[in-house]
Amino acid sequence: MNNFSLTKMWIPILLSFLVSWVLLFLQLPTWFEWLYPPLIVLVLLYWALTMPQYVNVGSALVVGIFLDILYNAPIGENAIALILMTYFVAEFRQKIIPLGFWKTSVVIFGLMLLYQSLRFLMQGYAGEYFNAWSILGYAIVSALVWAPLATLLFNFQQKFRI
Repeated sequence: MNNFSLTKMWIPILLSFLVSWVLLFLQLPTWFEWLYPPLIVLVLLYWALTMPQYVNVGSALVVGIFLDILYNAPIGENAIALILMTYFVAEFRQKIIPLGFWKTSVVIFGLMLLYQSLRFLMQGYAGEYFNAWSILGYAIVSALVWAPLATLLFNFQQKFRI
C-alpha cells in the first residue's frame, strides 16, 4: 500500500474521532447527560471492529488517557475500561461482524455495561460519587445509537476508498 492510500485510509478515522471529540465539549443540561451516548467510545469500537490494523488497544489507551484528563478522573480509569472493551472486540471480531447492525447493538449494550460498570467500581473505590442509573442509561442509548452511527461511519468510510 503506497503512502497516498495509507493517508487516505486515516482520513475518515481521524475526522470521525475529531468530530466525536468536539461533541464531547457540548454543554448539556445535567439531567440530559446520562442520555447522551459517549460517541468517542462508540467511534473507537466501530473502528476497532472494522479497521483493527489501524485502531486497536493502543488507540484505546490514548483515547482513554485523554478521557481521563478531560473528566479529571484518575489516570487509567477510562483507559483500562476502553482497553478491555477494545480487546474484547479484537478477540471476537470474526464472530461479531456477521451479526449485523441490530444484533451488534446487543453486543454494544453489553460492552457499554462493562465500560460503565468498571468506571463505577473504580470511582466507588476512590470514594467518588457515581450515578448508578447512568450505567444502564449509557448502555441503552449506546445500543440504540449504534446502528445509525455505524451506518453513517460506514458510508463515510466508503467515500474514502480507492
